[in-house]
Amino acid sequence: MAKQEKQSRRAFLWTAGGLAAGGIGYLALKEKDDPNKPLKDRYPDAASRQRVLSELTHDPRVAPVYAHVEATTYAPRLEALCVYLQNKIPTLPQELRPGVQKKLNHYRALGITLENVAAGADPAKTNDSLAITDPTGTGMSRVFLTERVFESPYVRTLEDVKSILYHEGLHAVINRNGPTFGPGAFEKLVRKTGFRSVPLEVMTNPDFLRALIEVQVYNKQVYENERGTFKVSPEFRKMIAIAYYPHYQTLKQHAQQDNVFGWYAKAMLETIVVHPKVNSK
Repeated sequence: MAKQEKQSRRAFLWTAGGLAAGGIGYLALKEKDDPNKPLKDRYPDAASRQRVLSELTHDPRVAPVYAHVEATTYAPRLEALCVYLQNKIPTLPQELRPGVQKKLNHYRALGITLENVAAGADPAKTNDSLAITDPTGTGMSRVFLTERVFESPYVRTLEDVKSILYHEGLHAVINRNGPTFGPGAFEKLVRKTGFRSVPLEVMTNPDFLRALIEVQVYNKQVYENERGTFKVSPEFRKMIAIAYYPHYQTLKQHAQQDNVFGWYAKAMLETIVVHPKVNSK
């Protein structure tokens, strides 16, 4: 049992999912120019976007979740992320390489979608590619943020961007520590599974694992947005509600099963406090 638990822990560090900018103090950035001016015009080039993202990670509301993030990268078309993963795959244990290759293929496809948007395609299709967190395998994570952070019509203010960064920092925490559950829900899991860490059966199901983690992260993000920690725009609030809903529904469906996936889905649903009611399109 101890050996499987150890294997489960190692697998989690590689398969979940990601900002620390060294040496730059938080400058309490204020909105530039006309507050109605789009972010893409306030920060029109890669250098200004990288700078503002790095500075925003030092906001005192964001910084606490970045203890396990080693780098923040502005990554148009996700090119930097794809190069990073391509170099990472040969260093991984053989059994983990297929899963990371699948992620790489997915991110390459998203990069093509982003390129199509730049050429005039529907930008609504890229709402799930604002930012991506990936574990490094050393206990730290890297965060990659696409041009949609500045160009999506649903991201209007720096408060919206900070909420995105907060979301990615939460992913980094989970990459390091694993998903967390309420005390009662966790004890039920231990009794059902016999493990105190996520079993390999769950770790090797990327679709379920993603839903499990995203529900935990969106729950916390929406909670902080609604209580006013981040004063996000109405457009951003709507986008997050739409993004949260399908992951929540995935867990609701799994929760009907009397197996390890059902047990984990129920435990997470018992833990969260924000339960979306409808898909507000």
